Amino acid sequence: MADDFSTPSGVKTVYEDTLGYDVDQSLADAKRHAKALRAMLGQVQSSSEGSNQYAWNMQTLGEQLDRCLQWIAANRSQTEAQRKARPAVLHADFSDFGKYDDTVSTYRKRA
Repeated sequence: MADDFSTPSGVKTVYEDTLGYDVDQSLADAKRHAKALRAMLGQVQSSSEGSNQYAWNMQTLGEQLDRCLQWIAANRSQTEAQRKARPAVLHADFSDFGKYDDTVSTYRKRA
C-alpha cells in the first residue's frame, strides 16, 4: 500500500506508523518519517478534514525533521565506493600464521 501524503489524516497515519524508526533501526521507516514531516510542514498549521481537526507545531516538526535527517545520515548504508575507500575487516585469517604443528599439544615449529 502506498503512503497517502495528500490528506492530513494520511500524513498523520504515516507519521504515527514510523515514529519508532530509531528504536527499530529502520532506515526505510526513517525516510518515510522524514517525508511525512516534510508534508506536515508543507500544510497549513491547522486544518480540518471531515470531523477531524489537525494542528501542527511547526517549530517542533522542524526540529524532529532535523533529528530524523541526522539519524538517516548517520545510519545510511555505505556505497561501494565508500566501502572500498574505507574497507572493514570482516574475517581475519590466521590459519597460516607461525606455521606451527597443530597435531600435538605442545607447539613445535614445522620443519
